[in-house]
Amino acid sequence: MSKLLFLTLPLVCVIFATSPAATHAADPLPTVELVNALPPRFIQVTAVDLAKRELRLATRPLNQGVPGLGEQVYVLENADGSSRWKSDAKTSYIYCEPDVVPFDKAKWANPQGKTLAPDAVWKSLKPGTMVVLAEDGKMIDPAYAKLFSNETLILILPVDELPIAFMPHTGGSISTRKAPPAKP
Repeated sequence: MSKLLFLTLPLVCVIFATSPAATHAADPLPTVELVNALPPRFIQVTAVDLAKRELRLATRPLNQGVPGLGEQVYVLENADGSSRWKSDAKTSYIYCEPDVVPFDKAKWANPQGKTLAPDAVWKSLKPGTMVVLAEDGKMIDPAYAKLFSNETLILILPVDELPIAFMPHTGGSISTRKAPPAKP
């Protein structure tokens, strides 16, 4: 046991010394207040079914390749001594089956945070409409909201109803699970 510890301790020290946390320790902190909220996503409406009272959204999760196939995450050191995170992985989006959103699960707002009447929103939605999706079940941060026009629709869903945001690196197949029965 002590021999194993003796051999692994230098390796741990080398890993820490070359980790981004260690290489950025001397960097000055930002002088601006950073946005401490998840950025919203753009989602396209593919269908509105007024009879079933549901909305279908084209889910486009982010895909950044599969680790182990020559792709790496690393810190790039610039000539001026600054550094930044980089990746060899090619970023792309893939289309999944459309997510179904029941009318009663969705809340709608405008960029000023004003709640919109659901019936008016549902009747105005058409296939192809682009909406902004809040990623955490709450209204988007004002720093992001100020980027949108007054006509922009912001969709706020409960966290357990949010469409998948990225494709996890599974290294294998993706399992299928049964959804719990809908509550009346």
